[in-house]
Amino acid sequence: GVPSIRDMLEQGDLLPKELSQIWNSAPKFPSEEADATLEKIDVDSFIQVFRDIDDLFEEDDEDEEGDVVAAKAPPSDSTVADTDDDVDELKETFAKLTINNNDKMLTFNQLRQWEEIKSLIEEEGMLGDDEFETLWKGAATVKDGSDDTATNEWSMDLTGFLKFNDALDDLFVFDEEDDDDDGIVDEDSDDDVADEEDETEDETEMPIAASLPVITEYDLPPGVLFSQIANENYLVGTTELQRWGELNDMISTGDLTEAELATLFGNVAKAPGTKDMLDEDGFLEFYDAIDAL
Repeated sequence: GVPSIRDMLEQGDLLPKELSQIWNSAPKFPSEEADATLEKIDVDSFIQVFRDIDDLFEEDDEDEEGDVVAAKAPPSDSTVADTDDDVDELKETFAKLTINNNDKMLTFNQLRQWEEIKSLIEEEGMLGDDEFETLWKGAATVKDGSDDTATNEWSMDLTGFLKFNDALDDLFVFDEEDDDDDGIVDEDSDDDVADEEDETEDETEMPIAASLPVITEYDLPPGVLFSQIANENYLVGTTELQRWGELNDMISTGDLTEAELATLFGNVAKAPGTKDMLDEDGFLEFYDAIDAL
């Protein structure tokens, strides 16, 4: 999921001018759209935007309560390598995982069986196997003489292990105040949210949806794409689909019409407790339907 930028704007925790400054400082991706004013950013800039937002909250962390943007997903043991204590803990974990390896290198299967990863994939369903393999490829190295397409023949040293955990940190960002990840709106908070929307509406002229970055990378695994455009409840609706750059290009070039898009979206089963939001399974079905056109 992505940080709840909309919620932070609505609650006044993040000011529109602060978001604009962060957005303007991020390197932009050249737009090939007919509308040359449409700004896009790539994945690296996308990560930079959220790190800059996270830095704002770290500065006020000692003075304010409730400004929570946790830079790591799992509610259990953290694997964020931001502090010396975290790094020491990861070093101890790496030593335990490789204790029986003469070369002190971590294998694909050993990392996959790490309790932290098993919990994310098998129990909490917050990380897909395709996402795990993508993170592995980004941090592991190919053994001499091995097939560079067979990821289970690659290996990972301590530096790669720390890099893997940093990438895992970038993939998952959670709002700790939201313990429910089911997309159901708390009826008791409806009035408060409405009041906050009225207050922030006067502070900014640009639509909140337009402030979120467009994912411009092509051919991303659908599970990775879902995690990058999903909202704070780990769900995707029509607003979140506007951040899928490749889909926007398909519509602008006429490869996919708005009517076809609406039909495909309407035919997919929605997430429990919602009328117009897709969970990861629904998004994968929607993605496959588009790919089959």
